[in-house]
Amino acid sequence: MFSYGGNDDVKASSAGGSSGYQLALLGYVAGTMFPKDSLKRILTNDPGFLMGHVLVGASEYLHPRLHGDSQDAVRRVDTVKALLADGSAQSKTETLHVHALSALVGGRYREASVAYETILREDATDLLAVKCAVDIYTILGSIYLSRRHSMILIFIP
Repeated sequence: MFSYGGNDDVKASSAGGSSGYQLALLGYVAGTMFPKDSLKRILTNDPGFLMGHVLVGASEYLHPRLHGDSQDAVRRVDTVKALLADGSAQSKTETLHVHALSALVGGRYREASVAYETILREDATDLLAVKCAVDIYTILGSIYLSRRHSMILIFIP
């Protein structure tokens, strides 16, 4: 019913990537697991597993447990960009996920939302794109509401 971000055939060929990635993604979307923990062994065995790094980077940035997780997300972007340069992306969707993560971690939320919307136009069942898009819309809504609230406070005597 749902896809799991990127080309499923590529993940299946990765060292345990398909089932481990799917489980980590479902746990992340459900809010019951942290991908950093659940994908640790897979990423250790296969450091070139692009979508695993993208999932961990998005979760570290959007839902950090510790301050260091946000800093790790920045390093994770460097990792996925290097993997992308090496030709690890097997589909347009994976390339867009890397671009979206880079924009997200760089604070360019509107650019990230456009990238996730583009992914969802191609595959409306991509769970990672759905989760990240919803989280970004929440961030953008909070920014908009806080700006509006501060403007209202300025005008109220």
